[in-house]
Amino acid sequence: MGLARHAIETFVTRGLTAAMGVAITILVARSLGPEGRGVFSAAMAMAAIGVQAGNLGLPSSNIYYASSNKRLIRTLIGNSLMIGFIGSGLLCLIAAGCFLLWPELAPLQGSILWISLLWVPIGIGLLLMQNLLLGMHHVRSFNMVELLKQAGTLIAICAAWVLGFNTPIEFFTASLLILFTAFIITTGYVIETDGNRPNVSFIVIREHARYGMKAYLATFFAFLVLRIDLLMIQYIQGEESTGLYSVAVALADVLYLAPIALGTVLFPRLSAMQDRNQQWQLVIRAVGWMTLILSLLSGLLMLGSEWLLDLLFGEAYLPALPAILILIPSVALLGINTIFMNYFAALGMPMFTVISPGLATAINIPANYYLIPNFGIEGAAWASLGSYCFMLLLSLGYVWLLKKKRLEAENE
Repeated sequence: MGLARHAIETFVTRGLTAAMGVAITILVARSLGPEGRGVFSAAMAMAAIGVQAGNLGLPSSNIYYASSNKRLIRTLIGNSLMIGFIGSGLLCLIAAGCFLLWPELAPLQGSILWISLLWVPIGIGLLLMQNLLLGMHHVRSFNMVELLKQAGTLIAICAAWVLGFNTPIEFFTASLLILFTAFIITTGYVIETDGNRPNVSFIVIREHARYGMKAYLATFFAFLVLRIDLLMIQYIQGEESTGLYSVAVALADVLYLAPIALGTVLFPRLSAMQDRNQQWQLVIRAVGWMTLILSLLSGLLMLGSEWLLDLLFGEAYLPALPAILILIPSVALLGINTIFMNYFAALGMPMFTVISPGLATAINIPANYYLIPNFGIEGAAWASLGSYCFMLLLSLGYVWLLKKKRLEAENE
């Protein structure tokens, strides 16, 4: 019952944050137009990829180990702050050097590029602290941080708009200030809740490195599959197409609220379970319910997507409709696969969790390079559909392999 309650609370939280995210998207889209919206979206995508690239697998590792051993929390806090900021700092310095030497590689130009890099260490710090809350089973506190962060961002962008600061860099900077505030508050809360002074342990770092690096690679490849298309559209077709596609992604991603909400509370619960059969039974129920929910929501969203697009964003964004209709079933397939990936991570992060999104990324990037110049943003959507379907098929195959091994072990 606790899992269902936490999942519902998390789903409601995700729904509220998504609603505020849509409000932010509408405000930015209508204030900046497709081109300005494209610059803002590219900056957000670049910052988000930087956060995924620099977290070194610590978010998943923190949940996994904090769930199984509460005495490690003070060390996980210290290690997270040290490694997270050192790793992300080095990544940002390397990226800045590359962009200075080869400006043509930069997806953005001017001051917004450097502010996007500044986002990375702050975003990593907040991500690590929030995931420690999940490992401590403080799901409600985790959700509260999400709500306050998104509400603060909406208020900050509205304030910037009212005051006449209506450029992509000004909206992005307002969002960054809220992110930094959320990081400071969350870090203080985690330390106070644990009640111990943070401690750094290189022994613990070494013990957790294997799990963390696999989680890092799995998360990074998965995020590339999800978001590299935005940067590739920006690079190949420019700001206007990026703005249209970002709106398509924003609407289709509404479907992803349900699997993300369930996965958020399912992973720590599975990680704390010792009985493999109980784990599997819980996963089967979760996949069944998620398939039913996503099927219903996909049909409703496809029927109402044109109306929503016109109502929320205006006639200028109607060319994004074909991409939305392709992305909706894509996100549904991704959502089902997310439940399986949480299950695999709770088994100790087998190499499959790295191989699957890695192969999907290897397919997705060249597919985008071919499809975007020939079919525009619809091509990017088709590349996503193929990649997400491929990952789900791989997961089903791996589940069959695990089941076969389990039966062979029981018969010996």
